[in-house]
Amino acid sequence: MPIAERDGNRIDGSLSMCGLAQGGIADWNDALNAVFALKTLIAPDADIPLTDLSSPQTAADAAGALSAAVTEAQSTPEGRARIALAAALHNIPVWNSASQTRPAPTDWAAREVNQYSAVLGFLQRTFVRRQDA
Repeated sequence: MPIAERDGNRIDGSLSMCGLAQGGIADWNDALNAVFALKTLIAPDADIPLTDLSSPQTAADAAGALSAAVTEAQSTPEGRARIALAAALHNIPVWNSASQTRPAPTDWAAREVNQYSAVLGFLQRTFVRRQDA
């Protein structure tokens, strides 16, 4: 439930907008695709819900569980390759923040570390925002 509906006494008005060319539903489905890919590649047997997140806490718990699995995967070459693949499927670039050092074209390790960092942030935002929407 959006904040304007959930906490109406705090909001004087709201306007539903989506600046994305593909629309809100397609955008959330795209985010779900990336989360599904991560879970399938990194934690296929884990009981981490990706849909029907009944509360903000359920969403935060799911994000935390998948983030922990991604962090564990980061410690192995296979896990890093899977993180990079999932990041590529969601078009997460290898240099995605002004706070990161731009990696050299062949510095594969630095490129993956940047994607790993972006994936962790993406997971925290995606679960909670999808549940709220």
